[in-house]
Amino acid sequence: MLTLRVRYDGREVLVPARIGEDRVNALTAGLHTHDDTGLVYLEPPDSEAERGYTLGEFFTLWGVRLTSDCLADRCGRLRVEVSGERVPGPAPDVPLTAGTTITVYG
Repeated sequence: MLTLRVRYDGREVLVPARIGEDRVNALTAGLHTHDDTGLVYLEPPDSEAERGYTLGEFFTLWGVRLTSDCLADRCGRLRVEVSGERVPGPAPDVPLTAGTTITVYG
C-alpha cells in the first residue's frame, strides 16, 4: 500500500474510493482503492507480481489523464514527488512502491 496525494490548481483533490473495482462483475484489480483516504493498494495477482505498477496505470484506472506534462486538463506545470523527492522523467512511468507517498502537482 502507498499514499497518493493530488494537488490540482493549488487544491487537494480526493482520490476516490473504489478505483479499480468492477462492482458489476465483482472483480477488483491488483491496483485499487477502498476509500477516499488516498491509500492505494498494490495486490497484484501472481501473474503480475514481478512487473509492478506505474502511476500512469493508476490514473488510467481512475479515468484521469496523466501525461508527461498534463494532469487532467492542466498542462505545463506537472510535478511529481515520491516521499518528498522530486522525480525527473515522465510522470506516467513513476513506479508505485509500497510504503511511499506520491504527490502529484498539476
